[in-house]
Amino acid sequence: GYIRQALYACNTCCPGGKEPAGVCLACSFHCHEGHELIELYTKRHFRCDCGNSKFKGKKCTLDI
Repeated sequence: GYIRQALYACNTCCPGGKEPAGVCLACSFHCHEGHELIELYTKRHFRCDCGNSKFKGKKCTLDI
C-alpha cells in the first residue's frame, strides 16, 4: 500500500525526469546503488515505482 517514506528519483534510470518516477530508500540502496539519485525527501501516501512500467523493463531486485 501507500505509506510515508523517504523518496528518491533515479536520474540514471529515468534521465531528465521525462517520466517522473520515485524509488524508496530500500530500492535506492539495493536496486539503484551507484546511480545518480536525487533526494525528494519524505512523502506521504507513496508507493515505490521501482520495477514498474516507468523503468522501461528494468526489474526491481529487492524481491529476489
